[in-house]
Amino acid sequence: MVCYFGSWAVYRQGLGKFDVEDIDPKICTHAIFGFAGLSFTALKQQNANMKAILAVGGWNEGSAKYSTMAADPARRNRFITSSIDLLKKHGFDGLDMDWEYPTQRGGNPEDYVCLR
Repeated sequence: MVCYFGSWAVYRQGLGKFDVEDIDPKICTHAIFGFAGLSFTALKQQNANMKAILAVGGWNEGSAKYSTMAADPARRNRFITSSIDLLKKHGFDGLDMDWEYPTQRGGNPEDYVCLR
């Protein structure tokens, strides 16, 4: 089961409030942390088989930055290399690139295809 945690959940009111400590890692095969903070990978201590995945992007991030990166081979390579370094440094198992609506909000549809 993939467990997706959005960092904004800590700001909800009442029963909707949810924090990393509220995740039961024993039920997750993969856990995606939407939009960074680095204590998240400690959940793996409770379930060594769970994969901790970092999500970048999202609606608030827009599309222009990702189009700029994807359009240029050198920038794509730098993004890939720095992403791998970040994931290794902080113990994440993967990256969820949440590039929402690459054809809108400043994005160029042709750039999205470059990431294939």
